[in-house]
Amino acid sequence: MSEFIHSEDLRKNRILDAALVEFAEKGYKKGSTNTIVKSAEVSKGLLFHYFGSKKQLFIYLYQYAMNEITKELFERVNLKDRDVLNRVKTSALSKIQSYEEHDLFVKFFDQVKEVKDDEILLACEIIADDESKKAFKRLFENIDYYLFKDSINITRCLKVIAWTLEQSSSEWRKKYQIINDEALNELRTEMDHYLELFKEAFYR
Repeated sequence: MSEFIHSEDLRKNRILDAALVEFAEKGYKKGSTNTIVKSAEVSKGLLFHYFGSKKQLFIYLYQYAMNEITKELFERVNLKDRDVLNRVKTSALSKIQSYEEHDLFVKFFDQVKEVKDDEILLACEIIADDESKKAFKRLFENIDYYLFKDSINITRCLKVIAWTLEQSSSEWRKKYQIINDEALNELRTEMDHYLELFKEAFYR
């Protein structure tokens, strides 16, 4: 099944699918635009017409994959639930579900870590930072502040929650090169552990 929906131009769709497979399997340096256009059954000129260069195609794929993960997160998180910890738990589980459903995205993200091109690394870093800020902004909007203890600085609490989740997720991804049942169960257990600590420390 295609990861890309561009019904106005199926050729672009085929290029993106082929590029995702190629870069997920071989990485940026070894990934071949010749292989991509052959698989997509298009000319190399059309690939460069759409994306300008191999580098821009790679960055476009990273932007798209990050956007999809964020979009799916907020399709699953109930923003009417004003308990921020419930939202946080749902968002963590959503990320797990997205990893399970988009194995090519996961492989592609792993390949990004191996890129040696500074321009690509900077572009991906900016994209990841923007997506993270956007996600946490929505996640922490319109929450029920009454749940927190009176003595608590809520702004600092939210920063601690955000930082903990980012660090925990990052460490988990470094530990597990392959996402399997063991890895996912560990992440679920760790998230539950942190959420219980947050409730004891921050809530009434």
